[in-house]
Amino acid sequence: MIKVMWLVKRAEGLSREEFRQWWTEVHAPEVRDTQTPLLVRYVVNVGMADDLPGRPEEEAEWDGIAEEWFQDRDAFVKVYGNDERGEHTDFVAHTSRAQRLIVEEIPFLPA
Repeated sequence: MIKVMWLVKRAEGLSREEFRQWWTEVHAPEVRDTQTPLLVRYVVNVGMADDLPGRPEEEAEWDGIAEEWFQDRDAFVKVYGNDERGEHTDFVAHTSRAQRLIVEEIPFLPA
């Protein structure tokens, strides 16, 4: 299993709500529809205002995190080996920065 975490910063000029709406109503459904069945699980985590106790002084750098699971390396390469994907062009237009982290998921509590 390959798990990818995408740390995402919204494009300049987009409000949090505009970014959330684009990501959850446009981009994520397109990713789901174009990458399935190669993509076996997909979760989008959208940042919210943080007024909870223990909040760090510094504002979070990222506006959200996407989690993608692929069955294997071949499935991942079939999706991300092609920069001509429509969802990629749309992503670049709505974000100012992104970082990718390939991770090993190690659960400590059941889902």
